[in-house]
This record gives sequence, C-alpha cells and structure tokens, in this order.
Amino acid sequence: MEVRANYIVVGAFFLAALAGILFTLLWLMSDTTGTVMDEYDISFKESVTGLSVGNAVLFSGIRVGTVSRIKISEEEPGAVVVRVSVSADTPVRADSVASLTLQGITGVSVVSITGGTRGSPLIDLKPGEVGTIRSKTSPLAALMKDAPGVAARIDRVLLNLEELTNRENREAVSRILANAATVSDAVASRSEALQNTLGNVETAVDRFNSVMDQASSTLGRYNDVGKNLELLSATLNQEIGALSREAFPQVRQLVSELRGLTHTLNRIGQQLESDPRHFLLGDPVKEYTP
Repeated sequence: MEVRANYIVVGAFFLAALAGILFTLLWLMSDTTGTVMDEYDISFKESVTGLSVGNAVLFSGIRVGTVSRIKISEEEPGAVVVRVSVSADTPVRADSVASLTLQGITGVSVVSITGGTRGSPLIDLKPGEVGTIRSKTSPLAALMKDAPGVAARIDRVLLNLEELTNRENREAVSRILANAATVSDAVASRSEALQNTLGNVETAVDRFNSVMDQASSTLGRYNDVGKNLELLSATLNQEIGALSREAFPQVRQLVSELRGLTHTLNRIGQQLESDPRHFLLGDPVKEYTP
C-alpha cells in the first residue's frame, strides 16, 4: 500500500509539472499578458513564404501580437488574407501600413506595422469587430518582382562587353597601345630638345611679361601727359577769355581809328590823283602889283 501511494504521489507531481509547463508555453505563445486583443485583417498581394500562425506582429519594431489566421482571399485572386491579434492599446491609425519582413537568417517572416501620421485618427474597434490594415509590398518581394528585368539588363551588359572585347576591337586596342608606345619613345628620344624648347618658351614669356610691364608704365606716363595737356588747355582757355574781355574795348577803338586813317588816306590819294602840284606846292603866290 505504501509503494502504491508513492506512485500516486509521483504521478500527481508529474501531471502537475506537465500542466505547469503547458500553461507556461501557452502564456509565452499567446503574448497577451492579460490584455485585451484587437483583430485586424491584412490583405497581401504577394507570397507569404515564411509566415505562419503564431509568428510575431511588430509595431514600429516592438512586438505587440501574433498572427492568428492565414487564408486565401475569396474576393481578390492571388491575395492572401492574414489576421493578426494585437494589444488593444496599440495605436493603429487609419493610414497605418503593414508589410512582411524577414527576421534574422532563418527565413521566418513577421508582420511589421508602421505607426502612420500624427493627424490620422486611431482605429476604434467595437467588441467582436475585425479591423482592416492596408498593406504594401515588402522590399524583398519588390526585388524578386524586378529580378527578371534586372537579369535581362545584366544579360544585355554582358553581351555589350562581349562585343566590346571581340577580336577586331582587341586588335584596334593593340594598335592604339603600339602607337602610344611609339609616341612615348619619340618623346623620350627628343626629351633634351623638348626641354630646350620649354626653356625658350619660358624665356619668351618672361620677355613678354617685361614688355607688358614697360608698356603699362609708358601708358601710365601718357595718361599723365594727357592730364597735363587737359589742365594746360583749360588754363589757356581761361587766359584767352580774360584777355578777350580786357582787350576788346581797345581793339574796338583801334579799329575805329584805323577806319578814320583809311578815310583820310583815301582823301589824300584822291587829291594827289586830281592835282598833285596843288597838293604838294599849295596855291600859287600872286605877283605884287604896285
């Protein structure tokens, strides 16, 4: 009886331990921590490889819930509807967007939700109501979608490289390199002459700079002479103006006297022409009569 009682105690202890382990696992997997959960449906138009029920739901990088259901959409062909359960206090807004993100290198996908904008209203769900969150294509899906186009462009680049490196182009490049080597050898053989030429060019440049300096100096002197001539001209104009104002009355009187003298000389000329004897000897002396 005592041995049987021990088996019962051990069995009861084992069952209690197993129940505790199961409860702990359920508690860890539920991630509810005793809080109220809201449910949202997210329609993804891409492959949900790596996503399964129980995977994490992140909000701005923080785990706020889990994936509760995954099914094919009955309304949108090719779309997958993922239902997530998140804490009711998660600030999901009307413009929040969900996307699939790979977590680590294990290939496991999680649902990542962005917070939206500050001015957008919060989604207020009634008890039992299921909300909706918009989705966007994940970077990996976009890359896989563009992969065929990228591969085609890479193929074209490889074809262009192959054409660029064909035999004719290789021979042309070889000729160019040979010509470059010939030119290099010619330059090396004429290096002394080139140095002399460069020296002559430097000397010519120095002389040219000297001539330009002298020309600048000469132009400066010419500018000074021009300024002096302008000053002299202004002074002469002032002196001539002053002289004209002072001598004008005297010149006027001289002209008047010259006119009178001319008139007198004309009269004398007329007298000489008409009777020079009378002009020179005057009237004849009358004889005395007793």
